[in-house]
Amino acid sequence: MGRTRNTAIQPRKPRQPRQPKKPYLNISIERVQDLLDGTDVDNLKIFPTNDDMQKIEIEKDGILMSTGYKRCSLCFAILRATGGHTGRHFELCQLRQQDNQLLCQQIIPSKSDMKSYIATFIIKTGLSISLCENSALREMLTNVILRGQSDDGTISSIFPGRTAVREEIVSQLDFYKQEIKDALTYHVNTSMVNVVVDFGKISHDFISIKVSLIVDIDRGDGTWFWQLSIVPIGMFVYKEESKSAKDINECLKNSFSSYGWEPEKAGNSYFTADAARNMQCTGSRYFQGYIRCLAHFSNTLARRIFTPYANSMMTPNQKNILSKLLEIINQSIKLAGLIKNNQNAKRRIQKIEIMKYLDENKVYLKLIEECLEPINKMCTFSQKDEIITNFVIPFYALTVEHFSKLAKSSDEIRAKVGLSAQEVLRVNSDIISPEHCLAFYLDPRRNAKNQAILDDHNMNIDLYQQSLIALQTISTNLQLDQPVAIQSNIANLDSMDIIARATTPEEQPPETTQEEFSKYILQRNSVDLTVFWPANKNTYPKLYKVARKVFSILVSEATSERAFSNAKFLYRPNRENLETSFLENLLLAYEAEKSTACFINPPI
Repeated sequence: MGRTRNTAIQPRKPRQPRQPKKPYLNISIERVQDLLDGTDVDNLKIFPTNDDMQKIEIEKDGILMSTGYKRCSLCFAILRATGGHTGRHFELCQLRQQDNQLLCQQIIPSKSDMKSYIATFIIKTGLSISLCENSALREMLTNVILRGQSDDGTISSIFPGRTAVREEIVSQLDFYKQEIKDALTYHVNTSMVNVVVDFGKISHDFISIKVSLIVDIDRGDGTWFWQLSIVPIGMFVYKEESKSAKDINECLKNSFSSYGWEPEKAGNSYFTADAARNMQCTGSRYFQGYIRCLAHFSNTLARRIFTPYANSMMTPNQKNILSKLLEIINQSIKLAGLIKNNQNAKRRIQKIEIMKYLDENKVYLKLIEECLEPINKMCTFSQKDEIITNFVIPFYALTVEHFSKLAKSSDEIRAKVGLSAQEVLRVNSDIISPEHCLAFYLDPRRNAKNQAILDDHNMNIDLYQQSLIALQTISTNLQLDQPVAIQSNIANLDSMDIIARATTPEEQPPETTQEEFSKYILQRNSVDLTVFWPANKNTYPKLYKVARKVFSILVSEATSERAFSNAKFLYRPNRENLETSFLENLLLAYEAEKSTACFINPPI
């Protein structure tokens, strides 16, 4: 026998009285820190919590009042009590403590492992630029750079190197050396690592102002030197044998992923390549320095500006900076033209200098063309109302193309272009300002969104190109005399009868394109095209491929109208080879615009 269900109404349990809410004390995090650092802590109560944190409360009149803050039991950092960030902070802090215990005990097998060790050091220690920088340091570095730019000398004096302004700035850096040293040694074992701060190398490579550090690690059998760099915007590792920003970014991205670094923290860092050596050229190597710097600048510009700022608004200050860059480009083109038309330039240029330019600049001209390739693609697929892309990059591409053509025309022209580049750098040495750091700042969080938009755009363009190839293939196979459409009773049938007849097993698909087209004409005027093609993809395989690309157009009605317009424009050159009626039948543009405004991805 089964159990009988007790249907009697159970008495309701008495409700427990609600606990009174703990009083909340409105206090700032600075005040809490002062209380923790002070000596009078009788009223300050610290209790351990389940998430391995410490709850901070204050006793007032015999009542414990919540401050709303917690303290990490490992690094003693003060955090807000609510939110999931406390648990993530403790896990990261715990991993960091374990890594730091082994970091300084690691034996570097060879000097080639220098870069990976530095990346590991930065990532695992979690050193923030805010620990090593303040407004006074930023202002001092900016003044040094501006002073170097105002000097009308060689490129080495415009961009100060190790000896140009060393005596002037050493006295100003003593205060910051100890501060940065304390910030670095806080995360490592000071008995094994000796941090030496060196500000001797200060340079400006269009993008950042850098300050170098030398970390001296003694293993017992010798001393190894690693060079770190700190910039006012963030931190990066200086990879000596590579000048490519791509290589450094790939190295650091791999390090981020392997150690589980939080994307939010990685987004606050700024990584770039070092182009200071490219700028320090003298004599006949001015042209090389200009080309290499332009290549580095263009490559970095495309990666850091035009991708994240695809839909952003520019400030007036940024527009002013880009206007100055535009003046450089226009002036360089004018100077190149003046030198080209100046007959007296032949007397000032010696044959040996011409041959030197010819031999040394072939590699750099090829390099700059490769660096400008992604920029040209960005111009092609960017929106028309994008100010930055259409305002700057076409002129850079024009300048490089102009220089390349002049250099390839004759040996003498190549040397003249070198002189013009030298003059442009000398005249416009004062336009690079600290605002470039703001205008060229990279926001990595927008990369994914803008890359998806760009991929979408490229996908639609690829569809049109494939359709064009399919049309050209069909047009070459067709004969010039097209058959006339035969009037039959099939035009009076409804679409369902035609679909049933087209999908009959006994009916075989046409073998040639001519047969396929002839059979298609018999049915073209009697069926809704959006119903016809899904049911006849096996009957007309060649025409179906083109029809699917025409009908599979994404998103809104306005986008659909633009897509049809682009399709007509794309196939316009084929109107001479194809009859108008055949083109209309094949693309189905006229009927599709009448029957449906937007046919999104038919289930074919």
